Amino acid sequence: MQVNVHEAKTHLSRLIHRAQLGEEIIIAKAGRPVIKLVPAEAPSKRVFGSAAGLVKFQKGWDAPLDERKLEEFLGEGSARHQRVPVVHHRTEVPAVAPGGRGA
Repeated sequence: MQVNVHEAKTHLSRLIHRAQLGEEIIIAKAGRPVIKLVPAEAPSKRVFGSAAGLVKFQKGWDAPLDERKLEEFLGEGSARHQRVPVVHHRTEVPAVAPGGRGA
């Protein structure tokens, strides 16, 4: 089916539907075909677990690195090389009432 630009603008929804059903829709300008309306390919759906079994982990892959391997991995100029201590602590956050004052 061939339609002119004005007709395509007027009936675009209908033409899209027909193209989705497989009909070839050609839009012409001044009687010359310029565009073919075709359905876009649907994006492939991602399936959870579709890569299962494709990646193999060696036993102990998540074990901590010893100091030598860690230095090799991070390099000499790394923050780890500077021996910055890591502090773990728990901070208590006071409850705040809706008015902005402590409970």
